[in-house]
Amino acid sequence: RAGDLVAGTWVLRTPKQKLLRDMADDNAAHQPNLAFTPAQLDAYGIKELQVLEQVLRTRDKPTVRAVADRIAGKIEFTRGDVTDLEFLRAYYHAVRGRLESRLLMGRRRKDKFDLS
Repeated sequence: RAGDLVAGTWVLRTPKQKLLRDMADDNAAHQPNLAFTPAQLDAYGIKELQVLEQVLRTRDKPTVRAVADRIAGKIEFTRGDVTDLEFLRAYYHAVRGRLESRLLMGRRRKDKFDLS
């Protein structure tokens, strides 16, 4: 454009990024009814929740299995007859709800090492 050439500026076009679907809405009605204690939900923070979300988005079976086993072991949770993916989705929704409700009260937990 002529005005930009005179002013010595450039007009750049940046592609619009498409937002991914919200994981909280992903099959929320079809989630198994798993109950987690507050201590189990407090085992992880925002950073770990984001990593878990990425695992759920990619759905790589060996990774899903490894992450489900690791989380269940860390929080000492017996999964019963739910699949790895169902367990991770239920845990994701529960942790996200817990972190969001705590955030409303002004308490943010960055990662599992943040003890605030």
